[in-house]
Amino acid sequence: MRIAIACADIRPDESQGGIAVYTKHLARGLADRGHEVTVLGKAEHELEVKTEGGVRTVYLPNVRYIHPHPKLGLLTAKLARSKTLADYLKSHPGFEVVEFPVWDAEGWHATRIRHLRSVVRGHTPHLVVNELARSAGQSVAKLDRVAVALERAAARRAHLYLANSTSSAEIAVNRFGIQANRVATCLHGIPGQPAPNDVSGTNVRVLFVGRLEVRKGIAELFKAIPRILAKHPDTRFDIVGTDSWAEPGLTFEQLFERTMDQTTQMQVAFHGRLPGEQIDQIRRQAHIALLPSRYESFGLVHAEALSFGLPVVAFDISATREVVEDGTSGILVPDGDAVSLANAVSQLIADEPMRVEMGLAAFDAATTKFSIGAMAECVEAAYFRLLRDAS
Repeated sequence: MRIAIACADIRPDESQGGIAVYTKHLARGLADRGHEVTVLGKAEHELEVKTEGGVRTVYLPNVRYIHPHPKLGLLTAKLARSKTLADYLKSHPGFEVVEFPVWDAEGWHATRIRHLRSVVRGHTPHLVVNELARSAGQSVAKLDRVAVALERAAARRAHLYLANSTSSAEIAVNRFGIQANRVATCLHGIPGQPAPNDVSGTNVRVLFVGRLEVRKGIAELFKAIPRILAKHPDTRFDIVGTDSWAEPGLTFEQLFERTMDQTTQMQVAFHGRLPGEQIDQIRRQAHIALLPSRYESFGLVHAEALSFGLPVVAFDISATREVVEDGTSGILVPDGDAVSLANAVSQLIADEPMRVEMGLAAFDAATTKFSIGAMAECVEAAYFRLLRDAS
């Protein structure tokens, strides 16, 4: 097959976010299975083309675009990306299947192209992000409210909705109104590691990876840290990810510095956004992954932690329970319960044999359940069914 996969987070200088990670892994996996794969990334100014590992990446600068409708005009930059993709695909009609992320409705224009076999991938949509923001007392910008409608429209027009978990598929059917026979589910794949971390010892390091935002449970993480340190004062915390606004004029890292005492701050390192290689270096030094997301369409950071042999402590929500097996590869606690979160981490710090056993189970689960090859094979089968049904 000739396949195109769109992702605005893939740039010439760097890639960022879970959608970019997924896109790169899927592209490589499909190329290894003999398909001709093109990734449609984003450039700031000039078109660039690179080929690596059998995958061709085309970096597209946005076309000039202004939508006449006042509400959609709010989304000019996002719709410019969507229009850019549609223009490119119209001028390059040879692709048999084109996949777009649901996020930011990158396929909003292209899913209208009649000859195109379009797929929308069910990463976390604005629908969920906005609801979580409201539940945390944050206001939702008009821009993000309009994005919900655009994402739903693109998803409903696509020929296939490719979910990455059972909960993601349920959103497609129950919230977007997509017929169940137009939804397929394929779990994410991740690269394997040669060996699990040695999570034994007393100088325990706890790792959080993810954007500092409401959806990732950063508020609950901040509540849990002092409780853990009260029982285990030598514990170190590494927080990796892009910061965001906790409230107007105050980021989450600044909020932490303002509300925590000096002793607590000394045990916590904020690393900001890092390249994948540097994140992996920090993962190699960790003993426990504390990843309290309030919603995940799949839970890529959870699977990545498992692949390093890290027992995962997380909330028992959505797709997380499809990745982390409670009591085997980690501990799942009630959603939003920071006290239970702290108690679970404290239990793993105190019980070294339990921590080691869960770490080995985590590594085994990642190796057997979440390979890139298995993901590519599942997606390939979904694409073939799409083409067969269309013929």
